[in-house]
Amino acid sequence: MEPLDRLLNPLYATRGLLLSRAGWWAGRRPDAASTPARFETYLRRGLLARMGYGEARLTPLRPEEPKPDRLILRKVEAEGRPPLLARCYPRATGKARGQERRRLAGRLARRGILTPEILAVDDSYATLGRHRFELVLERWIEGRHPRPEDFAPPTSPWPARLAELLALHHGDQAPTAGRPWRRQAPVDGAFLREHFGGKLARATEALAGCDFIAWNGELGRAIRERLRRGLDELCPSPPCSLVNGDLQLGNLMLVEGERPAVALVDFGACHYGLWPWDFVKVFHQVLGRNVAAFGRLARAYFEFRPQADGAEFDRFIPFFELYYHVEKAGSTFARYRRSLRRGGSLGEAAHLRDRVERSWRGALEVFRSPLRIPADLTPSA
Repeated sequence: MEPLDRLLNPLYATRGLLLSRAGWWAGRRPDAASTPARFETYLRRGLLARMGYGEARLTPLRPEEPKPDRLILRKVEAEGRPPLLARCYPRATGKARGQERRRLAGRLARRGILTPEILAVDDSYATLGRHRFELVLERWIEGRHPRPEDFAPPTSPWPARLAELLALHHGDQAPTAGRPWRRQAPVDGAFLREHFGGKLARATEALAGCDFIAWNGELGRAIRERLRRGLDELCPSPPCSLVNGDLQLGNLMLVEGERPAVALVDFGACHYGLWPWDFVKVFHQVLGRNVAAFGRLARAYFEFRPQADGAEFDRFIPFFELYYHVEKAGSTFARYRRSLRRGGSLGEAAHLRDRVERSWRGALEVFRSPLRIPADLTPSA
């Protein structure tokens, strides 16, 4: 970013925010549904035109909701040219998401992790002020998003490839927890209390008003006490590992070839902290709670990263798994309550209620019997 843009960004972002607020007060609230069209127009006239892709075909990669802060993705295809991926981060104020993605992609690539190559970032005062979004243009990775069944067969290569990715990811270490690439970001204990404690507090507050699970009963109090003790012990011993924080099927790509690899295409939740958290996310959101596949993944991980502390793995996995279910139940119940208040459909409310109940059943299961890896698949086996 040019020095002049650094100076003008806050001014233009503030101007854009004030103008939008003025429109709301005058009854002319901006239509969030128009953001994708404005994004495509600016993208064609700017970055794509300079790279010779001005007439390229832009294909949406997922259904888009008319939300002002919704990430917009477009596949860029032009005859005779390699495909690209364009990202749009709608923002009322500049948060440097594009530059952060560029820095993290470079950091992960230097570790040997397959990530998209960032070709260009547009976070100038024109985008942040008048258009109110940031643009990122990157190379397209040919592959497909995984499915849980890809990791299930005992002969599948993908658990080992995912374990290799995790080992490389966690091998990047820092003396304290946090996100040092963000200005004014908390570090070490303050970061962990804000990152996990804040979400847990919001979930607890939301579930206090839930009358169809036993959160306010004796069992709920026992779960809250266990979480409180676990949160107090959530102090990493330096060095801290670079944790992805949001490993799910949509953030990974399986790349076939002579040497198959798992590519990491989204890493916006990265932070230095406790690496077992990634294993809980993988178990639930990638492996589909397949215990055998999880055991093979863990064993391969410790082969790729023998210096990892197995005691830390055993110590934090039970807390993180209980936290995962309770936080998910609380955030889903908050959505359920908002759906009822705005008069949403009965089907939507029933779906959200079912998700709350499933998360609560998961929390009870973990509370009574924490995750255990089969003996023949444990890291020490």
